[in-house]
Amino acid sequence: MTQISRAQVSKRIGVLCLIALGFLASCAQGYRSEGFIDPRLEAAFLFLPQPDGSGAGGAAVVIAPTIAATNEHNANLIARGDILARSEYYDLLFFRTPRGEPARTAAPRLGQNVVAYGDGGGGALRQASGPIEFLPVTAENCPACKWNPSFAYRAPAGPGFSGGPVVDAENGAVLGLTFGYIDSPIERGETRLMLAYDMALVRGEWTRLSSP
Repeated sequence: MTQISRAQVSKRIGVLCLIALGFLASCAQGYRSEGFIDPRLEAAFLFLPQPDGSGAGGAAVVIAPTIAATNEHNANLIARGDILARSEYYDLLFFRTPRGEPARTAAPRLGQNVVAYGDGGGGALRQASGPIEFLPVTAENCPACKWNPSFAYRAPAGPGFSGGPVVDAENGAVLGLTFGYIDSPIERGETRLMLAYDMALVRGEWTRLSSP
């Protein structure tokens, strides 16, 4: 899980945090593990376990037939021969998978309740839920990366959520992929402010990287 300092988050978001966090922080809930909201999401979700089986790994989601997306920092969890493309601008990696049916997607909305999915280790599914608090946000998560449009949701997520889908809590449509979190508490701060790439960005980056 990529840790991002508050200095790497745009000044606009810092101002919004002071205004909005008090109203929405109470919506955050704890970890859950009862399963997926939508069977199509279950078919498109991929565990990325640690090679030695220790602890939480990462996650991925099918975005097109036989194509999955995750964070580039999860590259060590994927067979080298399956990797198709790595983004030079975002923490995104695309790889080959036998899964054929992509998850359905939707655009995120401010205040929307979401569920994030990740790998809890040992084949266990981990979930964390809460609201989208900021949309859009920009965060620079590596020295060479572009400033990227993303959204921020507050949930008690952590190890194993990298690259995993963030979905609409009502219908399971994938809204984005988790890539990092803010390193310090803001306001009440009992749960982390998580950062996710909008799926429109993820799909657009795959289109760019896979074009001749």
